[in-house]
Amino acid sequence: MPPKGHHQSPETRARISAAKVGVPRSMETKAKLSAAMKGRHPTEETRAKMRASNRQGRGETNTNWKGGRTIDSHGYVWILLPDHPHSTNGYILEHRVVMEHRLGRYLDSDEHVHHVNEQRDDNRDDNLELTCRSEHSRHHRLKEVADGKGSAWDRHKSRIQDKPNKTTPSRSMQSTSRRRPLSPSRHTRRDSSR
Repeated sequence: MPPKGHHQSPETRARISAAKVGVPRSMETKAKLSAAMKGRHPTEETRAKMRASNRQGRGETNTNWKGGRTIDSHGYVWILLPDHPHSTNGYILEHRVVMEHRLGRYLDSDEHVHHVNEQRDDNRDDNLELTCRSEHSRHHRLKEVADGKGSAWDRHKSRIQDKPNKTTPSRSMQSTSRRRPLSPSRHTRRDSSR
């Protein structure tokens, strides 16, 4: 930095300003700038610059832009396609878009895309297979059986068999002493109506 009182040429000031664009400021620096500006009123030109710098923007103009591609907590890749008819908040699953390009049409909601190698972020065209819901579930059940995990029903049956058998009688087998007996007046009315 030049000594105090030394004025820089307009070109040098422009270069320094350009180098500092987009550099985050610490809270301490922001507090100093705020204190220095107290009581001052910025010009309309400065206000316009401040509005422009504070505006986050959407898509590529946002400072946090990462290419419009994100991976969710389940491992699926979502891409930004705000004009797609099936997009959710502007995003759609990448494997569905790849399959749509292969078929040349939009997928219906009942059509599922299966990853052949079970890798959810591997959206190569040759790794994807179009299925219906039941067929897609069947793929995964067969994979579980092949891996020795068995089907969900097999796992459920083994849990039931492992539990000790409770000897609580069913409602029909419970003693009749708990049931409310029929009142004799109801019997007599029935008999008298015959």
